Order: sequence, then C-alpha cells, then structure tokens
Amino acid sequence: MKKIIFITFFCLLFSQNTSFDFTNGTYGRIPMSESLSNFSEFTMEFWYYETGGHGSDEMIVGTEFFSGSRYGVYSFIDGFWPYISNGEDWLGIQYNGSNGSAGISYSSFNWYHLAFSYDGNTFRFFINGDIVFEQEGDVDFFGSSSEDLVINRHTWNSGSSSRLSGHLDELRISDIARYTENFTPQNYEFSTDANTMGLWHFNNDFNDYSGNGNHGAHNGTGYSYNTPEFIEIVLGCTDEEACNYNIDSTDDDGSCEYPEENYDCSGDCILDIDCSGECGGNLVFDNCGVCGGDNSSCFGCTYETATNYNPNSTYDDASCEFLWGDINMDGTLSISDIVLLVQMILENEW
Repeated sequence: MKKIIFITFFCLLFSQNTSFDFTNGTYGRIPMSESLSNFSEFTMEFWYYETGGHGSDEMIVGTEFFSGSRYGVYSFIDGFWPYISNGEDWLGIQYNGSNGSAGISYSSFNWYHLAFSYDGNTFRFFINGDIVFEQEGDVDFFGSSSEDLVINRHTWNSGSSSRLSGHLDELRISDIARYTENFTPQNYEFSTDANTMGLWHFNNDFNDYSGNGNHGAHNGTGYSYNTPEFIEIVLGCTDEEACNYNIDSTDDDGSCEYPEENYDCSGDCILDIDCSGECGGNLVFDNCGVCGGDNSSCFGCTYETATNYNPNSTYDDASCEFLWGDINMDGTLSISDIVLLVQMILENEW
C-alpha cells in the first residue's frame, strides 16, 4: 500500500504545472551551446513574477558576463532594461549614468509576459504583447558562445550577484523574430518547432524541451506552484469549416476532415440532384423521357405511307420520304396518281 501511495504522489507531483523559483543568493545556470549563441535574428520570451529585489541591478535572464557579446533583460532602478550586443554594437536600453528613468517601469507581485526580438533591422521589447520600446540598428552574431545563460545572476571582473527573488515560467529562445507588432501572449505552454533553440517549461524539471539538450542546473533554486493562468493544451481540429472542428482545441493536429464536394458533413447533397441521381449534375430528361437524351429516340417520320415511316416516333421531324410520283402518298404508284396529276394540270395546280 505504501508503494502505491508513493507512486501516486510521484505522478501527481511531476504532472502539475510549476514555475522556476529563485531567491536572493540563488540562481539557475544553462550551459552555453551553439544553439543559444551567435544570433542574427532572435526572440527571447518568458513569464516573470517578482517578489523581491526590485530594480536591484540584476539580470533576470541573459548571458552571464556584464559586457561583451551578450543578450538579456535586467531589473534596474525601477524598470526592465532589455538589450542585445555583439560587443561593439548595442541595441536596447542602456544606462549611461544619467538616464535612470529610461527603463520600462513595472511592479512586483504581478505576472508579466516579457519578449524581446530582433529581425535583423529592428530591436523590439514587448510587455504583455505590447511594444514598449523599439530601435533600429545592425547587430550581427550576438551572444557569446563562452558565456552561460543564467537566471538571477550576472558577473563582472571582480564579483557576481544574485539579488532578485521571484518566479519565471515558459522560457523560450528562438532564432527568428517571432513578434514584430503587438500580439496576444498565448495562455498555454509553448510547443517546440524548427526555430526553437531552447524551451524550458520548469514543470518540476530544468530540462530543455527544444530537442537541443540545453538542460539547466540549479544553484539553490527550486520550483513554485505560483504560475501564470495557463489553459491545458488540447490537440484537435481548429478549423471551423471542418466536419470534426473541436471548439475546445488549442493546437491543430492536422486531423481536420472535410465533406466530399457538393455534400455536407452529414453526407447530404447541398445542390440539385439531376435525373441520373448525380448530386450537382446537369443531366435532364429530353422530350422522349430519356435522361440526358437528345430527343432522337422519339422524333422521326410519323406518316405511315412514307418510305421511312417510324412507328416508334411520337414527334414528326419533317424527315418523311415518299415515292416519286406518289401524289396521293399512299405508298404505291397507281392509276390514281395519274388521275390526280391530270386534274392538277387542268386546274393549274402543277
């Protein structure tokens, strides 16, 4: 019985959504790799909830060393300070000693979706899907391959710090600019695709679900049940025009089914049915009652004395043929025809 209870508890523990939890003095480390460095296009996004250390000049998520080729977002003074740099060129919000209010203000104890992207021309910073900062410029190959990615930590020549406390969830790094205009952050867990370079769900593990093996390591950190209000991912058909559309589906799985042409999803014809029974067909009955006919089956010569009389014809088509000289059209040549001919001559009817 104890074994069953333990297995049940284990399954419940590792099936629940959690977020990455850190406090002052603790941090997470993700070893740098080829897939997380030297970007020319880029998006990093995550959900952030701060409980302490507000504006304490600390890296929330980013490369570890405070200078050089890097990317990340700081909590500094009273705001977010996102940036990218290749060590020479810089885009983002940078402190110059006198612009302390340049950061994007935020408050503690609220979940924020943060995203910053670069499309090769413009750097953009989004909070909850809204563009709050953008800057044009050219920054190639940023993100040093020798600096680890860290959460709640940065280092400098003479020291290091981890000053924040809070939670972080659904961290994704991509090698494209996923967002170039305002958007609605999705309220369910990300799924990986060809442009996902790193993806961490933090559901009681620090594993990378992009397939690139960028698994993280804890340094005093853990997990929290405080998470954004995600909905459960439901795979199914999301096309409202499909027969098997599922209103509850959040992700399309390619299972959509559509009706045969000219039919509805119940198999009923939605067009006129022709005389042959074909849905949407164009055959009609001819004058002879033949479906798709050309009237040839009942049209012909209806005069019985004609040489080409057709007893099956019900409509005369003026095709009758008679013997030459058969004036009375009785089908034979006789004295009667001669009498009629003489009469016609005498009466000037010839």
